[in-house]
Amino acid sequence: MLVETLSPNASIGATDFSLDTTPPELQEFNADLTPVSKVYLTFSETVRQMGKIETSISLMNAPQEATVVIQLSEEDKSDQTGFNTIEISLSPPVITRLLVDSIASSVDSLYLSLSVGVVSDTSGNPVIPVTAFQVQQLYKACFSNTYNNETLGECLECPGECEGSCTGPAPIVGPGGCDSCHALLLDQQGKQLACADATSSCPKGYFSTSLSSITSSLPPTVTESTLLCQRCHSLCSSCDGPTTSECLTCSYAFLTNSTTPRISCLESCEQTSASDCVMCHEQCSGCTGPTDRDCVMCREDSIVDSQRRLVCVPQCQGNTFLSPESGAYRCQECNCECNGCRGSSNTDCITCRNANFTTDGVCMCLAMCPLRLL
Repeated sequence: MLVETLSPNASIGATDFSLDTTPPELQEFNADLTPVSKVYLTFSETVRQMGKIETSISLMNAPQEATVVIQLSEEDKSDQTGFNTIEISLSPPVITRLLVDSIASSVDSLYLSLSVGVVSDTSGNPVIPVTAFQVQQLYKACFSNTYNNETLGECLECPGECEGSCTGPAPIVGPGGCDSCHALLLDQQGKQLACADATSSCPKGYFSTSLSSITSSLPPTVTESTLLCQRCHSLCSSCDGPTTSECLTCSYAFLTNSTTPRISCLESCEQTSASDCVMCHEQCSGCTGPTDRDCVMCREDSIVDSQRRLVCVPQCQGNTFLSPESGAYRCQECNCECNGCRGSSNTDCITCRNANFTTDGVCMCLAMCPLRLL
């Protein structure tokens, strides 16, 4: 960069400088309606307050013909926080109106007007008045049972598992989730897994425990009034404590003539030479016997049989159907002409791949129409 120097004999007069006649402009208007509840005004150059700026500002719900207009007052305190920034702390009545009247429902519905004469630059040029300046950013204060989604700029419902307020959509207790919850599921080590729906008892596979029994650290909002449900040992499908000696029913296999007063659960009957070992059916998640009718819970699906007993069955996918074979339910292939079926015949199809033909009131799927109909 070249700098031209003045000779020692050169003189500079007042007329060699031009006066600053450019007025400052409002460049950005941000609103933070979380508990800090402030409005930020950013100008194009260094500014100074000439008077009560709050009384010259209105917040409204439309750039023209606004149906809701909120005039700020001396209760809404202003402060200059930077050379070109002015911060206004909003009073509770203004916050209430913004939210109740839905002016602050999104960045598209909040506007500001600014009168001339209360802000100027260092040369005394007053700010250009603003008739409708749309908000650039908006962080909303949300009502109970909702949280502020900053990405969408709106309040969303808290997860149903939360008890009261939250800070995000995660069904946990802590940042980004619930402030507290009705019931809290814990892993085998006592660390939180997720909140659970309001209930008076723990779900299957968990046992009720107390806060004093948990050695891991839980959020401070978890109290003795929170229903704490700790995961059973993996060998137990139900239990009343965390160890294998506290199983009530088993996940995979068990001994029927156990010498201990409690049931003995195993991962597999291959672990023992005892002849009284019982393996759970493949469709069971925990069992009291070997069949698909002895399940504590089902792994995939369930039906009620002709004797009104609950039976755990596979969930048939694709072009298959559920078929009883020697009392056991299996998924079988549909007829090749079917797109979905209720049985093995081409008359059991839900829809046909190619042609359908009705005779004597019975609809059947065929590869092609019979020749006599062509």
